[in-house]
Amino acid sequence: VAAALEEQAPFPTDPSLLAEDVMYKCPLAYTYGAREPVSETTQGSQLFLSKVARPSLLGAFQEAAARQRGLRGCRCEVLRTFRPEPGVVTCRWRVTFARKGHPVEVLGQSQYRLGRHGGVASIEETWETQKEGAANQSQVFFDSLAYQLARRPVGLSPFTPEGFVA
Repeated sequence: VAAALEEQAPFPTDPSLLAEDVMYKCPLAYTYGAREPVSETTQGSQLFLSKVARPSLLGAFQEAAARQRGLRGCRCEVLRTFRPEPGVVTCRWRVTFARKGHPVEVLGQSQYRLGRHGGVASIEETWETQKEGAANQSQVFFDSLAYQLARRPVGLSPFTPEGFVA
């Protein structure tokens, strides 16, 4: 499972890699599962935890990957995958795209924890829009928003107060 996961990261698409329900943690307050996400603050960053059924999570990942491809000139590159401890796979990645004629870079990390039965039981994702080269904070905000909107759940309108990075 770990080797196959390394090949598919950051968006696993093989249902056999995931547990029936996955605890999914990310910096967006979107509702990916059946219930509202629970907020957790650690070391100054806020993440939102949701319990998501496998089909819903796969759908969200497929939709996010398709939306990312829709960003102008988008490239998703896996920088490194490694196993820091047994049962854990970490993937560091970079997404680049163009917005209003300037380049945008988002650096992220996805950490997958395997459950007792071998499938991914939890995923924790973090990312940050790079500030270098930005004209001002407003540009960084809108660059970040463009990426966040690509990560919204299936069927959710881009015009909603949900999902802003805290």
